[in-house]
Amino acid sequence: MLEFLEDAAVELELAVAWYDTQRPGLGAEFLDALRATVQYAEDAPGIGKLEQDAPKRFDLRWYMMHRFPYALLVGSTSGTQTVVALAHLSRKPGYWKDRLIKLH
Repeated sequence: MLEFLEDAAVELELAVAWYDTQRPGLGAEFLDALRATVQYAEDAPGIGKLEQDAPKRFDLRWYMMHRFPYALLVGSTSGTQTVVALAHLSRKPGYWKDRLIKLH
């Protein structure tokens, strides 16, 4: 099961809340898409696109969400997969780098 860094969990809460303001129930649809992406990342940990701008020891990989302009950035350390960021695709690249110190 994927763990979420606290910062990534906050990003999730904010995204769901924002989508619910756009249309009632859209936040739930976002969560459904996220669950599918999480399941894919769990089932195929090496399939996501490798993040080239990070230390290799974190094996950071991007998993794109369907229908929504977001991606999960998942790191693998010591056999644990951790969501480092739930990144909006138009957000400033690399904003998540300071979170790597929180990976075990």
